[in-house]
Amino acid sequence: MADFTPPEINVGDQVLYYTDPLNKSNPAIGWICSRPGAYTSTILVFSPESGFQMRTSVRNVNDPGLLENPQWRDWGAWELSEATKALRKLDGLSTQVALIAGRKKE
Repeated sequence: MADFTPPEINVGDQVLYYTDPLNKSNPAIGWICSRPGAYTSTILVFSPESGFQMRTSVRNVNDPGLLENPQWRDWGAWELSEATKALRKLDGLSTQVALIAGRKKE
């Protein structure tokens, strides 16, 4: 298996959940509940069809192990939502602004 490190996630991060990791269509919204392993996450998933469901042992959609281990695909896969990506970008910008503002006061 190729070296792979999943994206950094935190409890509460919003993600997209795919039932079929090889067919990224019709995602459900989900939230990271825990990260029990270095590569797996527990996600609370919501879809109008099935309501709220807890999904365990979910891997990132880019994990090459999903191609090599068909049984892993049974758990689905996740990727960061656009909202989470935007929040991270804003957080990084606010840190930069705070640093710049701190320098101007000196």
